[in-house]
Amino acid sequence: MVNAQTALTNAQNARASLNGVNGTQSAIDAQNAQILNLQNQINNAQTAFDKVSSYDVTDLTRANALSTLTNLKAQLTAAENNLNFLQATPTAQTIAEADAAVAVAQTQLAAAQTTLANWVQGANANDILAAKAKILADQATIDQQNVKAPFAGTITAVNVTQGDVVSAGTQAFQIDDETALYIDLSVSEVDINSIQLGQAVQLTYDAIANKTYNGKIINIGQIGTISGGVGELHRHCPVDGCRRVGKTGHVCLGQHHHPAD
Repeated sequence: MVNAQTALTNAQNARASLNGVNGTQSAIDAQNAQILNLQNQINNAQTAFDKVSSYDVTDLTRANALSTLTNLKAQLTAAENNLNFLQATPTAQTIAEADAAVAVAQTQLAAAQTTLANWVQGANANDILAAKAKILADQATIDQQNVKAPFAGTITAVNVTQGDVVSAGTQAFQIDDETALYIDLSVSEVDINSIQLGQAVQLTYDAIANKTYNGKIINIGQIGTISGGVGELHRHCPVDGCRRVGKTGHVCLGQHHHPAD
């Protein structure tokens, strides 16, 4: 019965989430910025192509200019589709499906409550286990109505648009937890004895000038790898104040500097 109640709560929360637009304001602002940047690049690419458009179609310079312009236009179309999705409100069909899921969950919870109450009065252990198994199965069916993230975070990429047909394994969204970021770095076996758990490190990024982030070593790999004929071990450390997912930087460990991802 607890599982049926949880399923109902999840269905109600899913329905409540349909009361606004699909994306957060920060995600919408970021998508608008990307569109402006692409539009500027397209203007420049169009100017470059116009200068060579009269060349023979077999000319390499003309072909490269046309390819660049075409690719940028395709990127702009995808970015505009993403923005439309983020700014859109759920369709009437989506809302109706969510309402139906809530109604199903309510019915299944009521049935589970009645069944459990009847069996508790005189049911044997096997009957009770069977009832609980049915409740779990019903919950699994209801849960298929929702896509759940395994952790709280921010949607940083939208790879589908409303109405798309996707297959199993297709990445629809990317979610990043920007509250706790870590870096992995490789340290030569020559320096391994100078690295300790809890050791303070400083991180800088090539793309972020005059800014240093602080962190510490929280994990040291036990198995090394060979890179360029040199043995290396991997280190894992969190970075305070850093919100740059997927960036490449440099880590300072005392007098030693190492590239990090």
